[in-house]
Amino acid sequence: MEYKRIRKLFVSAAAILVCILVFNPISAYATQSGGRNLVLERDLNIDSSHSIHIYVNAYVEYSYDEGVYGWITNVTMTYDSGVGSNDVNIEKLYKYKNSQYGSATYWIKYYFEGGGYRGYITINFNCDEWGDLSGWITYEAA
Repeated sequence: MEYKRIRKLFVSAAAILVCILVFNPISAYATQSGGRNLVLERDLNIDSSHSIHIYVNAYVEYSYDEGVYGWITNVTMTYDSGVGSNDVNIEKLYKYKNSQYGSATYWIKYYFEGGGYRGYITINFNCDEWGDLSGWITYEAA
């Protein structure tokens, strides 16, 4: 009788663990988590005489398992983030696509047009295995 009860308890615990791992693996592995503001700023040269300025102020939420891996769980960009230029009139700017949450690097890609130029601006956020955040901005002509 006792054996059946232990077996039932073990099967129930295993089923709960499988559900957690399948439906919400991030919370199952996280030993640490947090969030903080990250400011990224860069001047991107489109050609030898034209450039655009990117300013990103974002609240980045992350989780990590110390010494193993980290991942981004959410990114919220503030309203003062944006793109500007003194020599390129930016006519279109919209979010083109983004990656999925739950990996070490999360990116958001924007498309812009203006002054005869077209391109993609990618904003990258990264969390390492110690919970350290970093970010960078790249440009790709279209």
